[in-house]
Amino acid sequence: QQLNRLAQISILQALTSSPHALMAQLNTMARNQTVPEQLATAVSEVVGRMRTSAKLDGLGKLIEQLRHERPDAWRLVVFTSRLETQTTIQAYLEERGISVGIINGSSGPRNQITLQRFRRNPPGCHVIVSTEAGAEGINLQVANVLANYDLPWNPMIVEQRIGRVQRLASEHAKVSIFNVILQGTFEEYIVGRLMEKLQMASHAIGDVEALLEASGADEDDENAGTSFEERIRKLVLAALAGKDVKEAVRLEEQSIAEAKAELEREQENIDRLLGGMDGAEYIGPRAPNLPPPAHSMEPKEFTLAALCTLGARLSQQGNGLHLSEHNGGRE
Repeated sequence: QQLNRLAQISILQALTSSPHALMAQLNTMARNQTVPEQLATAVSEVVGRMRTSAKLDGLGKLIEQLRHERPDAWRLVVFTSRLETQTTIQAYLEERGISVGIINGSSGPRNQITLQRFRRNPPGCHVIVSTEAGAEGINLQVANVLANYDLPWNPMIVEQRIGRVQRLASEHAKVSIFNVILQGTFEEYIVGRLMEKLQMASHAIGDVEALLEASGADEDDENAGTSFEERIRKLVLAALAGKDVKEAVRLEEQSIAEAKAELEREQENIDRLLGGMDGAEYIGPRAPNLPPPAHSMEPKEFTLAALCTLGARLSQQGNGLHLSEHNGGRE
């Protein structure tokens, strides 16, 4: 409670990302004297004794399911916010014989090679593990499965992750999205519940920012995503302090549902006024409705008159034919 807002969010998000991410976060903060060094040391000792984590096991089971159902026809992108978590995932999967591509803020020169392997048929690697910084400007639409290994508390970042894979030019009719969540923790009953509620509602509406604004997420902040992140932080801290937050979480879910319903009503009103676009296909600009042209001359009459104007001498030959003589030429 004594830490500032950003420090609180950093620790809590590292905690739900991976043990190694938490250890790295606390070691950095201990060097900066933000947290006691004894805390960082104690966490490091615990992490050092851990063989694996529940999240890694969950990701492993998902991959086994994909390999069983579609041995060669699956490509998975795993998103994480932490480099330490990325390294842990890579080591875990490679120990099990799964080839992994890595995209992060320092992998730029290797990204094209990684993507080429990912796009091959069959793929040279079935899994890419990426951070937000690495994926900026990268097209991952060849993937048909996305896993959020950790969930950012800012919904706009989650939408950006999905947008890297779920694009209009994707060859896949559907992209499966999985959130890897620690069961029985605040990540499940606060972060996971609210984020999944938002994802489903924004999929129906098509505009997560409008949904956040309609739900009141930007009342005290110009950035709706940052404001929603702050609402989650307060709920998590209250839960960790032993307070019952079930009703508060229910009210947040209700505000999302009400915002979705309000936006749908607004869209229906617009459709009634202007006409809906369901089933419509853009075929370019419409041609104007003009009256039929009024011709002063028939085509044959016009052609003969034009030849005379150009200086040709015409003589009728029968059967509707004419001989045109001009400058020594005959036609």
